[in-house]
Amino acid sequence: MVTSITSFGRSGLSDFLLQRASAVVLGLYALCVVSWLLLNPQASYEELGWYFGSLPMRLFSTLALFSLLAHAWIGMWTVGTDYIRKLMFGKYATILRLTYQMVVSLILASYIIWGLAIVWGVL
Repeated sequence: MVTSITSFGRSGLSDFLLQRASAVVLGLYALCVVSWLLLNPQASYEELGWYFGSLPMRLFSTLALFSLLAHAWIGMWTVGTDYIRKLMFGKYATILRLTYQMVVSLILASYIIWGLAIVWGVL
């Protein structure tokens, strides 16, 4: 029997699909940025600021940031549940895994707040 280890009701299929969708968004974002840089090799700081400061690019950057968050969380959650197990850590496995997940959550939350502040010009 398979038991749920702090999955909060998610299924493996939804995680798989979300990670693949987030990878597509990140790939498209990278392609968009690299294409613009290749098409504008002599871009000045002002042109670069205009490009990343435009509303469509800010929205796309925000989507990419949330995609990165989802992608990283699923990956790190999988690593934690695969490697922090009772077999290796005994009775402390659950405490270690939950601590690991809390630390990862705090780091990712700080990244998303910091990223949004940068994208939307708060900093």
